[in-house]
Amino acid sequence: WNMSELKIIVVGDVHGEHTKLFKKVNKILDRNGKFDALFVAGCFFGPSSDKLHDGLWEKLKSKEVEVPLPTYILGPTSTAQEVLYKDVLRSGGDLIPNVTFIGPTGVHTLANGLKVCVLNGLYDGTKVVNTQGMEMTTVSYTTDDVRKVLDMTKGADFKGVDFFFTASWPNGVVYGSKQTVDTTWCAQNHGARSIASAVMPRYHFSGGKQHFEREPYRNLTKAEVASNVTRFIGLAPVGTKKAKWIYALNITPREQCDAKTLLDVPVDTTDSPYLRREQRQQVQQAKSIPVGLQYGGGAYDRYADQNRKRKQRTSQQPNKRPPVSPSTCWFCLGSEKVERHLVVSATRQMYLALPKGPLVKNHVLIVPVHHIPTSMSIDKEGSDVLTQYKSQLISLFAQQGQHCVIFERNFKSDHMQLQVVPVPKEVTSHTIEREFKTLGSRYGLHFIEFPSIKRAKEQFELKDFFMFETPDGRVFVTEVSRMFPLQFGREVLCSPAILNQPRRVFWKKCELGKDREVEEAMEFKKMFKPFDPFMNNK
Repeated sequence: WNMSELKIIVVGDVHGEHTKLFKKVNKILDRNGKFDALFVAGCFFGPSSDKLHDGLWEKLKSKEVEVPLPTYILGPTSTAQEVLYKDVLRSGGDLIPNVTFIGPTGVHTLANGLKVCVLNGLYDGTKVVNTQGMEMTTVSYTTDDVRKVLDMTKGADFKGVDFFFTASWPNGVVYGSKQTVDTTWCAQNHGARSIASAVMPRYHFSGGKQHFEREPYRNLTKAEVASNVTRFIGLAPVGTKKAKWIYALNITPREQCDAKTLLDVPVDTTDSPYLRREQRQQVQQAKSIPVGLQYGGGAYDRYADQNRKRKQRTSQQPNKRPPVSPSTCWFCLGSEKVERHLVVSATRQMYLALPKGPLVKNHVLIVPVHHIPTSMSIDKEGSDVLTQYKSQLISLFAQQGQHCVIFERNFKSDHMQLQVVPVPKEVTSHTIEREFKTLGSRYGLHFIEFPSIKRAKEQFELKDFFMFETPDGRVFVTEVSRMFPLQFGREVLCSPAILNQPRRVFWKKCELGKDREVEEAMEFKKMFKPFDPFMNNK
C-alpha cells in the first residue's frame, strides 16, 4: 500500500438509507477530491426484512450504479440482515463490489494498512459461550467473543489499533467528560468497554441515536509502554437533521506513524473512563507524587548536585515510584534486596549479574557496587573496571561466534545497569544502528554519535538519556522525555532484523524462576572464569 496519509470518511447507522448516504458522500468527493475509504459505524442495513435497504441497493448490486469508494461495514444486528452477508459472514469479504464486511469480531489489518478492531452485533448477556457444534449467532456477541479479542492483545508485540468500530456506545464512556450527555437510550455494551481498554484505539467510532464527541482520554497501558490517546466519537444515524452523522479525517496507519504524532496528548485529555476504582485511585496517587531521583546522603552526597538539578528539570512531571535509597535499592550490593544468586563476578567497584528476565541466554548486566546512577557518573577507578569487564565479555562472546550490543537507560532508574546482550555475528553494527534509529525516530528520539562514553559525558551527564554501543565500538546517545518507553532497548533488539523475539520485550514475561536462575548463574561463572580479569584479585 501507499505509505502516506489516508483520507477517511466515517458515518453512523445507515439503516438501509443508502441513497441518502451516497448522495452526501458524492458531494464530499466532488468538493474535496478522492477519499481512501468509507467506514460505517453501526448498522448498514435496516432492522427488518421489509426495510433492509432502499431502491439504490439493487442498482449498486447490479453495478448499474457504482459505489464511489471502498466501503467497510460491520456485521448484522438482526437475523433479517444475515441473508445479505451470505458466504462472507464467517471470514469477511465483499457483499458487492466496493462494499466489504470487515470480518468477525476481532483485530484486522486492511489492505490500506489501517489496523482496525470490530465488535459485531449487540450484547447478549444470556449466552456466556458459544456452544460447540451449534450454529453460532452472528447478530449478537457474547462474553466468550470478548475474551477472544482480549487474548489477541496479550502478546508483547501488540501496541494498539487505529480504529475501533462498535454498533453501540460502550458502558461508561461519558464518565469524566465535562459534557452533559443523555445516555438513557444506550443499550448495555460491556464488551465494548473491555475491548476499548485493551486495543487502545486512536479513534473509537460508534453508531447510536445522537452525536457525542468525547474529550480524548489516556489509555492505561501495559507496564512501561507509551501509548496513544483515544478519541471516542458517537455518530447519529444517517440523514439526521441538526446532529452530526458524518465525520472526515486524515490518518497515517499507526505502523507507519512517527511517535511524536502517535503519542501527542491534547490539552483537554482526561483519564480513561474505563478505569476500575482501584486503578483510578492509583492514577490520582501517582499525580500527587513529585518526581525527582533521590539517592540518600552520606557517602552519596557527591551526587546531590546532580539530583537537585534533576528535580528542578522534572518537577512538573508525575512519578509513580517512591524515592529509592541505597538500603532499599535492588542493585546496591550491600542492600538486603539484592538477589545475590544472580551475581557472577564482583570487584570493589563493579559486579556482573544475570538479569531477572534475560532477553537471551548469557544476557548480563554490569552494575556498580554502590548507589551510582549512570555510567557517566562513575569515577576513573570504576570506569577502568567497567572497561575491563566490557572488553572481556566481548572476547567471551567472540569465542562463541557472537558479538554484543550494550545499552543503558538513565530514565526512571536510580542505579546504573549496563545491559550487555549477545547477538548473532551475522547482525552487523550497521543493522543495529539502523534498527535503533528507525524505532527511535518513531518515538521522537535523535541519536548523536560519539567515539566513547567519555566524550558524551559533557553533554548528557545531567540529563535523562538512552545510550547504546554497537559491536564496532561506536556510542550513540539521545536525550529522553517523560513519554519514553522503558522497554525501548529490548524492543529494538527483539526486532526481526536482530533477535526476532517479539514475545521477549517485557522482562517480567522472561523470568526463569530461582532454581533455573541459580543454574544459569553457575553455568555463566564457569564459562566466564577464564576471561574474568579480576579472578585473582577478589
